[in-house]
Amino acid sequence: MICTVKDFVMFGFNFPSNFVEKAFESQGDLMINHLKEKFNAAYDQAGSRGAMNTFYAQLDGKNQSLLENYVAEYYS
Repeated sequence: MICTVKDFVMFGFNFPSNFVEKAFESQGDLMINHLKEKFNAAYDQAGSRGAMNTFYAQLDGKNQSLLENYVAEYYS
């Protein structure tokens, strides 16, 4: 499944509060907590309009793919 730019942008404005837990559930609790902190820092830095892009840019390739797959499934 492919995450489109449109889906990613719309997700960035309408993400559910538990998306980190859902998108990265295969990574375990320690990674989920780390990524929640990373997202919160991105939100504090970039605000609601830039948080998702900032967060995504800070992820490694594996976690970018996990988020992309989650967004694609979310909008399927």
